[in-house]
Amino acid sequence: MIVFGTGAVGLSAIMAARVAVAATIVAIDVRPARLDLARGLGATHAFDGTREDLPRRLQEVTGEAHYTIDTTGLPAVIATAIAALRPTGTCGLLGAPQADLVLDPKLVLAGGNLMGSCEGDAVPQLLIPALVRLWQQGRFPSKN
Repeated sequence: MIVFGTGAVGLSAIMAARVAVAATIVAIDVRPARLDLARGLGATHAFDGTREDLPRRLQEVTGEAHYTIDTTGLPAVIATAIAALRPTGTCGLLGAPQADLVLDPKLVLAGGNLMGSCEGDAVPQLLIPALVRLWQQGRFPSKN
């Protein structure tokens, strides 16, 4: 999984991927401190989003990703998230697009999925008890 943007939402996605035992979790951001935090919360790789060789680096690490998540809402970043997908992969858009988004037709032709999410599509009555159980099991980071 590749997470573009490591603010609160992106870091939550990284922690969820870690709990789900994802083998490869890649964090992308432009702030080094956020990338350090992402590594501490479970990212196996972290890259500066301004690197010109970012697509090549992502290819080296993931091949083609099954899942990407964009939390930035920036069309150029969303395009990179889509381009990093395998043909039947899924890109989740968690940030409101900041401008018009033009999609590459290859996404549709390859059977790719682009989906939005409202509040994580969670059912609070199920999610909150599950999060408490994970916390009780020590599966989330703590200050200790």
